[in-house]
Amino acid sequence: MRLRTKVFQLTLLTVVPTITFAIVLATVLLYREREVQRIGAQDRNRAFMTAVDSEIRGHVLTLKALATSESLMSGALSKFHAEMTRVLASQPDWRSIQLGSTSREQVLNTSRPYGAKLPKIRDNVSFERTLNGADAAIGGVLPLEITEGYGIPVRVPVVKNGRIQYVITAMLNLERFNRLVEAQHLYPSWIIELVDKDGHFVARFPYRSPAELASEPFRTVVSQSTEGWYRATTTDGQDAYTAFKTSEYTGWSVGFGIPAAEVNVSAWRAIWIVGLGTVILVLLALPFSYWVSRHVSGPITDLLQMARSLGRENLSSNAAVNSGIREVRELSKAFIDAAAAISERQKVIEQEKRALESADRAKDEFLAMLGHELRNPLSAVVNASALLSHPVLSVESRMAAQSVLMRQTAQLDRLVNDLLDVGRVVAGKIEIARNPLELGEVVDVAVQAFKATGRIGHRSVQIHRPEAVFTIGDFARMEQVVMNLLSNALAHTNENGAIEISVVQEKDFAVLCVADDGSGFGEEAYSAIFDLFYQVNSGSHRKGGLGMGLTLVKRLVELHGGSVTAFSAGRGKGATFTVRLPLANAITSIYSGKTQAVMPTRGLKILIIDDNDDVRISMRMLLESEGHSVSVAMDGRSGVDAAISLMPQIAIVDIGMPDMNGYDVARELRRRLGNDIFLIAMTGYGAPRDIKMAKEAGFDEHITKPASLTELQALLTTAAASMVPDAVPRSV
Repeated sequence: MRLRTKVFQLTLLTVVPTITFAIVLATVLLYREREVQRIGAQDRNRAFMTAVDSEIRGHVLTLKALATSESLMSGALSKFHAEMTRVLASQPDWRSIQLGSTSREQVLNTSRPYGAKLPKIRDNVSFERTLNGADAAIGGVLPLEITEGYGIPVRVPVVKNGRIQYVITAMLNLERFNRLVEAQHLYPSWIIELVDKDGHFVARFPYRSPAELASEPFRTVVSQSTEGWYRATTTDGQDAYTAFKTSEYTGWSVGFGIPAAEVNVSAWRAIWIVGLGTVILVLLALPFSYWVSRHVSGPITDLLQMARSLGRENLSSNAAVNSGIREVRELSKAFIDAAAAISERQKVIEQEKRALESADRAKDEFLAMLGHELRNPLSAVVNASALLSHPVLSVESRMAAQSVLMRQTAQLDRLVNDLLDVGRVVAGKIEIARNPLELGEVVDVAVQAFKATGRIGHRSVQIHRPEAVFTIGDFARMEQVVMNLLSNALAHTNENGAIEISVVQEKDFAVLCVADDGSGFGEEAYSAIFDLFYQVNSGSHRKGGLGMGLTLVKRLVELHGGSVTAFSAGRGKGATFTVRLPLANAITSIYSGKTQAVMPTRGLKILIIDDNDDVRISMRMLLESEGHSVSVAMDGRSGVDAAISLMPQIAIVDIGMPDMNGYDVARELRRRLGNDIFLIAMTGYGAPRDIKMAKEAGFDEHITKPASLTELQALLTTAAASMVPDAVPRSV
């Protein structure tokens, strides 16, 4: 065989595999690029639809609150019309509020004066869903009859005496959803559209009128599936890949379109380069095969080395990069890019591995810390319980043991509540009331609570509040902020130390400072002092707590639109925590955040239904010691029988009982005794959902275990007042 033939064969053997590999690589790249774009688009759809659903749920909650208005329940429609107008002023995204009757007539509309003639209700589909028992119904795009433009009706029923009396509707402004779309910051060539059930545009980028319909391919795919990815021509006549998702809550669909040219651009560029290189390579291979054979062997060898060294730290590439053959240079670049990608991926894997190891260590440290913090009060409780069971015990020792039990059970209660609060705050499930409150009064209430429990001891606590300083917020949550800061100061201040609390106004801020002369902290703590589970004093000797108090302070203050900072001149030089909150612009209503002392009642006839012997017996003894007549039942069935035979004024019922749970007990007692008995649910479940279930089952009040005597006295006072009009509880 002639050398020329051998050279030609060598050229073919070199070129063909290279071209084949490049084509496979380009094909994989094309597929991968589409997959990356698809996954990114679908993730963006889910996030956007979650934001839309959250927006709608917020409006539904506001409507539900309005639906419980006393003026509406009492039939004072002119007063309720004024109340609707005030609510509308506080909702910039609402066009109007309507009140419709079950006969599908508009009764009130904020767009017209009270008593004005109103048009018929439109969008009967969502209205009918509301009348048929839907918790809330969201309609589609509607042209507004009284005012210009378009809106989205959000409807909730108004229930009175177990029957739907009205349907209250908020007509949402489409501009809010257009702002959500604009917040996506899309490229000019990309498309995002939010479409109602009928295919009309709720919002779109680029803008389209709500009167228009989405493209037929889009309406077809959303009618067949709730989520997916397809390629078709958009309403703008653009060839695009579109990811779509339909919300289970609203029935609306979102489509996120990327031009097909942009999806395929990088992969097609690689394919174009490979194709052009192939043509050039074939044209040069035949006349210059001998020359190629001399100059290709080195780069081919280097490419082989590059392929073998993929995934290693060093990638040999000099010969291939400097080769005179374009295809070899391009292939070497592809290898270099692949090696860089592999290296980056290895770094990511290592980082994820280190993060997992760190999280595992943090979990172990937290469990150890939790065990330590729980065992301390439990040890004291066990010792005090053993001491109380001693046959010969002085009065002083008994009082001391009881004090230990009360302090340590309170500590356990704080630990559990902190854990639950941190979980709710981190998950974003805490709702903050927005009421005017005087920050100095919050401080007074918190400090008095600490003094009442004796936790301050011999420490000096000075309060400096030269003037009333008002802000907007949740009194209970701000009290929790002050108590956590004070608790932190007490934990790091010796028994004879001093703590100073000040409340002042600085420009547009209400400023709360808690300063102590305790152990302080160094510069290394500044970046982590508000982190979850962080404690300045680590090691085997600890000040107590799980390191969650300051985290709660930071999250709660931020939920109020404020900020918190910490400062210390160094270890042993004390610490100062400063909270800044926006001032209330105007206080137009009487401040109602003051706490009232609960005056205990006596002589009530009470039934306790609980399957836990210790809880049942201890609560009976506690209530009898307060002067009440107490009966007990150990399960739900016997509890119902006892209530019917004894006719108590109040029943305290556990929820989790085996034969007949507390909800069933409440329903049975309401059915047979009506409102002649005051029902209190006492359970370890205290989430908003649990409280709602208790109310729906017929309970008057809900209290979470463990309940303090003060909490029980407050509920008993409420019960006594409800049984006798204008009743005044008797003090002890």
